[in-house]
Amino acid sequence: QLAGCVPVEVPCIEAEGYEPDLDALAAAVTPRTAAITVVTPNNPTGAVYSRSTLEGIARLAAERDLWIIADEVYASLAFADRPHLSIGSLAAARGRTVTIGSFSKSHAMTGWRCGWLAAPPALAREVLKVHDTFFICAPRISQEMALEALRVGTSFLAPYRRELLSRRRALASVVESLPGLHWVEPRGALFAFVRFDHPMPSSELALRMLREARVCTVPGDAFGDLGEGHLRISFGASGVPRLQEAGRRLFAFFTSLFPAE
Repeated sequence: QLAGCVPVEVPCIEAEGYEPDLDALAAAVTPRTAAITVVTPNNPTGAVYSRSTLEGIARLAAERDLWIIADEVYASLAFADRPHLSIGSLAAARGRTVTIGSFSKSHAMTGWRCGWLAAPPALAREVLKVHDTFFICAPRISQEMALEALRVGTSFLAPYRRELLSRRRALASVVESLPGLHWVEPRGALFAFVRFDHPMPSSELALRMLREARVCTVPGDAFGDLGEGHLRISFGASGVPRLQEAGRRLFAFFTSLFPAE
């Protein structure tokens, strides 16, 4: 919006693991469209887009001469059942992709506010002008920490992903036992996007869960109109015992919300 753009939401298909609807995406493109934003692994759904989906997006961008803005902040947190593929590596997307990453997730540096961008040189120079106007640069200490993180490497990620898989299994046992809830098992990132059957707005339901069950979630409407009717549950900072305790609290809460007929 700062750039004078109007974001257009395109639905993802729950039955297909929250993959984008490519037909709807193509229909949403107009002569005024400048770019397609791709977020994979996805926040809030946990989806990791397939090669065929990414190839379809890249073809569309090439045919319509559009930029691709690839948010790959969670690229290192894709699980083994669907490895992450960077759309910028596809032939149709080369030269038209801006890839964005963050040390917050790739190196567990949340709070240091340091990230990176990869783009064609001419575009990167224009981005730097805007970045300099708003931020000048990332804090010096954050840059030093990022350099050290690059030196240390990412050997910690394999055991961390195994821990996340354990948490995902624990969350699955919780969600699948609760009445009125439906989910697609996340293939990456730190979140599950859970659909609920109750007509209550998601913001109201999330607030009631916080007050009555003492479990914190993010209402789906925080992610746009298409997120209404959902809750985002994070398993990034909660170990298996805490997720199990959350399950006990949520079971009591949702059993009262959806009493057996």
